[in-house]
Amino acid sequence: MSDKTLSDQIAADLLRFRFSYERLFSLRSLVGRNPPNPGTLRARIGVYAVKIVQRLLFWYTPQIQAFHHAVVQHQESLFTLIENGLEREAQRFRQHHDLVQSIAKSKLNRSFAVGESPATSAATAIRHSNGDRVAPDELTADFHFWLQDKFRGSEEETTSKLRNHLDRIFELHPEAKEGVWLDIGAGRGEWLKLASAIAGEAKGCDTGELSTAYCQNQGLAVERCGAIDFLAGQAPRSADVITVIHVAEHWPSEYLLKFMRIACRTLKDGGLVLLETPNPANLAMATSDFWLDPTHIRPIPRRYLHFVLEYFGMEIALSEEINYRDSQQLRDFANLPWMSDIAPRFLGAQDYVIVGRRRSDAQEHSVGG
Repeated sequence: MSDKTLSDQIAADLLRFRFSYERLFSLRSLVGRNPPNPGTLRARIGVYAVKIVQRLLFWYTPQIQAFHHAVVQHQESLFTLIENGLEREAQRFRQHHDLVQSIAKSKLNRSFAVGESPATSAATAIRHSNGDRVAPDELTADFHFWLQDKFRGSEEETTSKLRNHLDRIFELHPEAKEGVWLDIGAGRGEWLKLASAIAGEAKGCDTGELSTAYCQNQGLAVERCGAIDFLAGQAPRSADVITVIHVAEHWPSEYLLKFMRIACRTLKDGGLVLLETPNPANLAMATSDFWLDPTHIRPIPRRYLHFVLEYFGMEIALSEEINYRDSQQLRDFANLPWMSDIAPRFLGAQDYVIVGRRRSDAQEHSVGG
């Protein structure tokens, strides 16, 4: 059934419901009323009989009238509720339709500006970046969204991987379940959907217009803004969990430091910040896969991120390599005697996750700029 056919059918059903309600409304006051003055003896006798019955049922007729009025009021409320609900759904449908149209249009326009190479665009992205994952004028506005859609896998695959983070968080901080969770770089919203089903409050931010619209269309609380601006809008010591999943590698080093300072301010004592980022210890990742995204600035060594977290008053609650790449060809390669030391660099984890816990005695550090 086409959208237009479904819309016409709903409109026809609503019209029939309105007619039935209007008929019920017009009949509401007929209960207990005498018929008009008749002209025949038989009819006049009938009127007297009705009056006698009414007097005998003096206690019952008002109840019937009250019941009919209550039915009419209920139907009126129900009709108004249905009308308002349909209008809201129609508005959501229009928004969804506009978003789908925008996505379809963007699929036809995935190209860089005429005469400009991807490398030039990436360099300009870094020069003009305020530190957030941002698509500048030199890149098409939705480039990063579709790049992620291409190389990160389907939403179902990504959601399956991200579920493991829930187990990590609950094991380290069981009380976080009903708390406030903040997500930086919401992307397609896979993680925020998981968090929203568990946390007392879950909200996030993204600098991409299409990513923000995509998340909002799913009912997720996502603002279009940068990470630091987003956290600056939160009350100090208000968050139980802050997640930064495949975002930090898009930031210049100084921005990462500024972010960690304000993240430490935003977290409650014992609160967690979880970061997932590509693993440069995997040579295939460091030399090839990492650079598939031209908005990546540089890989972040795990030991460096450890130090950053500790510098800003965090203790390392968890540090783990994840998402191992595996294939029969690589396993055969690893079985060669002279490859035992080198093979882990290729078979190693593609990403790693670090969870920092805010210490109660954390001191705020100043970062210039």
